[in-house]
Amino acid sequence: MTTEQAHSWPELNYQEDQETIEVIHLLSQMLGKVRLALCPRMNQYWQVALNVGLYGLTTGPVQAQHTQFQITLDLVHSRLVIQTQDGRQRDIALRRQSMADYFAQFTQSLRELELHVYLWPQPQEIENAVRFDQDHVQRNYDPDVAGRYFQVLGLVSKVLQRYRDEFQGKSSPVLYWWGGADLTVTRFSGRTAPAHPPSPLLAYKVIEDAYSHEECSAGFWAGGPDHKEAAFYAYHYPEPKGYPQWPVQPAEAKYDSTMGEFLLPYQAVRDSDQPEVLLMSFLHSTYEAAATLAHWNQAEFKYVPT
Repeated sequence: MTTEQAHSWPELNYQEDQETIEVIHLLSQMLGKVRLALCPRMNQYWQVALNVGLYGLTTGPVQAQHTQFQITLDLVHSRLVIQTQDGRQRDIALRRQSMADYFAQFTQSLRELELHVYLWPQPQEIENAVRFDQDHVQRNYDPDVAGRYFQVLGLVSKVLQRYRDEFQGKSSPVLYWWGGADLTVTRFSGRTAPAHPPSPLLAYKVIEDAYSHEECSAGFWAGGPDHKEAAFYAYHYPEPKGYPQWPVQPAEAKYDSTMGEFLLPYQAVRDSDQPEVLLMSFLHSTYEAAATLAHWNQAEFKYVPT
């Protein structure tokens, strides 16, 4: 393995980088709550998700009462940027401070730009989370960690887009879900799915819509309190019989019975001399497992370039 190959995907260690990754997660929720409040409904709640943009995570254009605007969590220049269609802008520096300070600056900036939106201050899909406006703990923000995390998101997004392009059926865009801080693409068989069990961390109307149809999802997250390791994941809902036992590739991928997903450690991809090839083998083999066992029409869904 050459030095270039070994470091083509940057180091990401959740336990060492946790504080900055948590700040990014919480700030992304503020952006996401704006989309949740203002964007028209789309199937599977796609309207609330963020995208990986040129400099970080972005809402993309959002329609307010009288103008369009866009919010970017700029992980290259360490700032949160709110821009309106008529050229007005507010910047918030990303630095050591509390979430209460961030939330106050964010909501004040929206008011100054006459963007009237109510944001429920409770973080979502995070166990025992403190309201933004009551979270006065000082949190470190390391631009180097943020830059490496954003670089990973860009690399993963490119591979997930290639994987999405191969599918002829209904598929989600590559989306950043700010609830769980994961970057995901989802394929659908077209069949309806049985009711999904409720979750204590997510409103049931969201679950009901998100899992209304049979799906095969794959994505990436940087780790969390219950799984302190960056990893790629794949699952099928509803899970077909025999799915956990399927011999997926590569060998480093394992089924996690607690999470109900196949997991591939990020480090295994980073250590590979062909990281994109290794990741694609994981995406292809987990889809093959799901589609074969759940009897998808794989020939119909395969895109054949003309």
